[in-house]
Amino acid sequence: MSVLIIGDVGVLDGMFHIGDEAMFEAAVGELAQRGLSPVGVSSNPDETAARYGIPAVPRLGFAGLDRAEARAIAKQEAAQRPRAKAAAAGRQPLAANPNRPRKPAAAGRAW
Repeated sequence: MSVLIIGDVGVLDGMFHIGDEAMFEAAVGELAQRGLSPVGVSSNPDETAARYGIPAVPRLGFAGLDRAEARAIAKQEAAQRPRAKAAAAGRQPLAANPNRPRKPAAAGRAW
């Protein structure tokens, strides 16, 4: 039986994730000991196949995914979260609340 292993493995543009590679190697060994045939998903299938001695296929992708656009949307959504939570609770976000008590600065601290 074949088992597909998805990991951030395969040297691409000189980038090597040692922890991901270590976990992948351990999974390959454990699955093989159990009589299973691991197949790896890799950013560099040829390199991964040669390194681990197993078949490897290219990374999975999502049609129409623009990574830069996805990051911009994620940043925008993250920036809106505190405001949305405060509005849902019927109060202003901390940064916009002029009545928020301020913590006095500690005197004599030289950081």
